[in-house]
Amino acid sequence: FLSEMVACFAPRQQQPQQQPGVSPGRPDSGPASRPVGLAYSGWDVIDAEGRPNGRATVSTWSGDVWAQFVTRNPVACSGAVVRRSVFDDVGDFAVNRDRFPIDVEDWEMWVRISSSYPVAVVEKVLAHHRRHDSNSSSNPESLHAAYDHFLDTVFEGQPPERQGLRPLATARAEIVLGWHSLADLRDADRALAYRRSAARHVPDVRRSPDWWRLGAAAMALKVVGDRGFRAVRGANKSARRVLSKLPLDKLRREGTFTP
Repeated sequence: FLSEMVACFAPRQQQPQQQPGVSPGRPDSGPASRPVGLAYSGWDVIDAEGRPNGRATVSTWSGDVWAQFVTRNPVACSGAVVRRSVFDDVGDFAVNRDRFPIDVEDWEMWVRISSSYPVAVVEKVLAHHRRHDSNSSSNPESLHAAYDHFLDTVFEGQPPERQGLRPLATARAEIVLGWHSLADLRDADRALAYRRSAARHVPDVRRSPDWWRLGAAAMALKVVGDRGFRAVRGANKSARRVLSKLPLDKLRREGTFTP
């Protein structure tokens, strides 16, 4: 893990390029002109017994990635390495646990770093996220408040072209909240309400397979109850385990929102 991650911070050999409106010899102040500030890898999900459930996120996003990171978090804390000097520059992780027992301070940090530094990625799974009954992320109410605070923070003072990404960021957060409503609360109506809201923010979200999966899972819970929902969810996990062993790399890239 360390050897692959540390290699991302090796000095990059770049040929100087003159940009329109920039005089020769004038340094560019954008992220691309600075050394890599964050390196991250792909990650997958394992259950309480350490068995992969077939879910994995393997991102290809690198370089100037603010526009991507602000709408989806592909970084697992256990699969990330940050230069110490970057923390000196951008500050420490925000502390909001007094207001939000479940916060997304890691996501806010990655966005903050990507606004000032280029990002590097190792396009393979190097970290595991273990899900079990004591996971602290099982609090949809707190997570909703944390997402609202995150969106207000990262979009504050941004120019109009960046503000245009907020509906997409909001819609994707609502899909996540919909899944948590099912997995943690068994609340199908709440999940469907998040799903409708996501479509109002970005109508094209209806083209996302995860939007349809969320709807199908919520309806299964409403129609057949918790036992049927758990059976459907178990079958889905088994199918994902089988698919994860096949050479279908696209199925495991920037994957699903499903918890």
